[in-house]
Amino acid sequence: MKKIAYFSRDGLLEPLGQSQVLSYLRNLSKFYDITLVTFEKKNDLKDFSKLSNQKLECEELSIKWRIFKFKYGPKYIRHVIDIFKFTYIGFRLKFKGVQLIHCRSYIPAISALILKKLCKIDFIFDMRALWPDELVSAKSIKENSFAHKLLIFLEGLLIKNAGKVVSLTTKAKGYLVSKLDHKDLEKKISVIPTCVDLDKFNFDNSHFHFKEEFVVMSFGSFLNGWFLIDRLIDFFCYVSNQKLDAKFRLITRDDKKILEDLFLRANFDISRLEILSASPNEIYKNISDSAICVMFYANVKGKWGSCPTRFGESLASGIPIIANNGGIGDTANYIQESEAGYLLDSFSETSFSKGFNHMQKLFNSESSFKFCKEIAYKEFSLPLANDRYLKIYQELIS
Repeated sequence: MKKIAYFSRDGLLEPLGQSQVLSYLRNLSKFYDITLVTFEKKNDLKDFSKLSNQKLECEELSIKWRIFKFKYGPKYIRHVIDIFKFTYIGFRLKFKGVQLIHCRSYIPAISALILKKLCKIDFIFDMRALWPDELVSAKSIKENSFAHKLLIFLEGLLIKNAGKVVSLTTKAKGYLVSKLDHKDLEKKISVIPTCVDLDKFNFDNSHFHFKEEFVVMSFGSFLNGWFLIDRLIDFFCYVSNQKLDAKFRLITRDDKKILEDLFLRANFDISRLEILSASPNEIYKNISDSAICVMFYANVKGKWGSCPTRFGESLASGIPIIANNGGIGDTANYIQESEAGYLLDSFSETSFSKGFNHMQKLFNSESSFKFCKEIAYKEFSLPLANDRYLKIYQELIS
């Protein structure tokens, strides 16, 4: 088998590592000898049962898993150290016969760029997002600051030198093609959205069933600066006043107390609100009884390249989505005003009313249930992503 290295700063023990790294590698490891390099958080490494089980699975898949401990500290120093670590292990892997490095996001890709210049090893730049603009949106750096300009410059270098580039959205691809004057960039960038293992959502065996309660749900991270938590609370308050028997649920790893305080400040009755955490394998059972999923994101350039995992997971569960127009990635292309959900044109009470009325029509609608699942199958299924990644690997190391 030809040898591949996969570099990720996201830990394999994190939910994202499970759903968006290991899910793809399970299939790719059938065709390639893979060494996976990740940075794992201290708390995750303390869970010895989870760690040992994950090591065992990697052994069964013949994946060689190399772990670095994720270090907190000054971000610029931390990034430089991480680049050094990836570069160091990349050198060692090159001399063990690795022919290609698959890089999840920018920091690993910078290491791969160094390795390509020094020892002629090709790499895939799997962008995941428009990181420089995402940092601006999160107010981590200022637009047009030295840090921002440096990251934009590095982004251009990575795209130019990568054997292939993977974007989560057509919106980000279009932006990059129009911004950068690189030859054949249209062909170089492949779009592979955040996909879902449909088997975990009982996809083939699930049939429409009547839901007795109107549960309004949202899940993911709400306190990261990109999710519009204030607008979510406004919408929850509106629905709670319009439908007195409605229930509300948040599934998140965020601090429960902080979220409850935010809802209390808005005079929301938190006895109607359930806040819980769930592992990737538990997501389906915690969302399957929901009437709608709410996704409100800031309409900023930094989120053009994002495709939330929860988007495909909601559709795979047959749950329609209410979102704000232009809020994130390609969501508008899939929803519009259809049986898959509704796009708010603003956060006014009038817009809330239109959206809520539309979503009530979709409640316990078998055609909506099937339509959502059809989109999930055609656009966000794991086999679809696996086929696209396999094609990229084959092109670069035929």
